[in-house]
Amino acid sequence: MKYYKKLQVFKTIKFSVQLKPYIIKIESRLGSALLHTNKNLFLYKNVICIVIPKSKNRVKTLFNSLFFRLKGLQFLYVMKLSLKGLGFKVTILENFITFKLGFSHLFTYCLPRFLKAVVYGRFMHIKLFSNNLQKLREVCIVIKKLKFPEPYKGKGIIYFGEMSTLKAIKKL
Repeated sequence: MKYYKKLQVFKTIKFSVQLKPYIIKIESRLGSALLHTNKNLFLYKNVICIVIPKSKNRVKTLFNSLFFRLKGLQFLYVMKLSLKGLGFKVTILENFITFKLGFSHLFTYCLPRFLKAVVYGRFMHIKLFSNNLQKLREVCIVIKKLKFPEPYKGKGIIYFGEMSTLKAIKKL
């Protein structure tokens, strides 16, 4: 039994297919992406059809990854990080983000080429833009690891709007 799923694509996205090896190049106004497949995808006008024999889960996985890649090429994904704490600052120079997080030294992180960043709000908030959601989340996790929120005061790097419960301070 063959399982299949259809995906409607926006007209602003253009496809080109290379047969050996089977690669589909997707282009839009926000960037481009390459998909390496083993002839499971069929293109017809603005519809992508995914056909895989005997595996419904593989069809869903391939469909979801393709859907998020196409959505990222149409609209940019945005994640916001916030610095909570007195004296915490962030600055951006070209493709380097520099963090001052209360230690005696600065942290510098080199941004990947697929990612853009903007600092706003008195050097306390960062907006990260990318057309690849998975890579954007990975970068946000790496940045958040520089200073996890403390459980008692809540100081650190958090996602914008994230609510964390603080531990009660024991008094003698």
